[in-house]
Amino acid sequence: MIALYQPPALMTHYFLQAILVGFCLGLFYEILMGVGIVCGLHRWAVYVMDGIFWLAVLIVYFVFTVTLAGGQVRGFMIAGMGGGILFFHLTLGWLVCKIICGMIRVLVLIGRKIFQIMQAFFHFVQLVWKWMQKNFEKIFKKTSIFGKKTL
Repeated sequence: MIALYQPPALMTHYFLQAILVGFCLGLFYEILMGVGIVCGLHRWAVYVMDGIFWLAVLIVYFVFTVTLAGGQVRGFMIAGMGGGILFFHLTLGWLVCKIICGMIRVLVLIGRKIFQIMQAFFHFVQLVWKWMQKNFEKIFKKTSIFGKKTL
């Protein structure tokens, strides 16, 4: 059972952990926004991504509150998480967003190249298969075990 009084050092520790959790949530937000920028999402998709972010915030806050504060709602934890998210967004958000956008663009370019290579390979296989079908009888007439002209 958690006592109603907790030492200030422990509450400071919780507050610093809340700031760190806020940093992680800020990173998650910037990743979602990077995906949105690269994909050029419509307004409804941005709303869905914001909903995903806030659902993640609620889940993380619930787990954080239950595990650390024993289910007691603490205002300083909310302030720490919000401050961490805001601080991350204002300081490193632009950098993370640019890195994520660049990585996604590179992955899309690699995916397109792989798709083109696979398309060329399958086209080659299709041409070979058509040639084999066309010359199937000629191939098996010459390689018949018994020397027969038909299979």
